[in-house]
Amino acid sequence: MTYELSDGVAPGTQIIKVVGPAVLANLFPLQDELRKIHPRLAIFDLSECEYMDSAGLGI
Repeated sequence: MTYELSDGVAPGTQIIKVVGPAVLANLFPLQDELRKIHPRLAIFDLSECEYMDSAGLGI
């Protein structure tokens, strides 16, 4: 899984585009990044995420 972060139109909004499978083995870098930036509102673009396990739901 890879991800791209971009600013949304509204202040404090972060758009997170997830590419590839979102599974336990590859979620920790994204979780760490989100803890650092702590967006007021996070919008997840899952259009290129072909699979997500139960750990992926916990992002």
